[in-house]
Amino acid sequence: MTLETVAERVGVTAGSLSQLERGEISYTQPMLEALAGVFTCEPHDLLIREPAETESFWGLWSQATPGQKRQIVDIVRTLLTIED
Repeated sequence: MTLETVAERVGVTAGSLSQLERGEISYTQPMLEALAGVFTCEPHDLLIREPAETESFWGLWSQATPGQKRQIVDIVRTLLTIED
């Protein structure tokens, strides 16, 4: 998707979106929500990880089924209770 296409879908200019992308202007909650709608994700996904990075923890987490997510949480809880 081009910068122009995304900008049009969220209702801003491509220049404004480019400034946001480069960190020259701050994001707002409405902008995060609009961008999340375009990219079919949750607003926090735009802040916590690189969306294209599928091998990171969050990339793997997003691929897990609800049952697998419960197992992951149980494993992490177990690891946190183990004393070094």
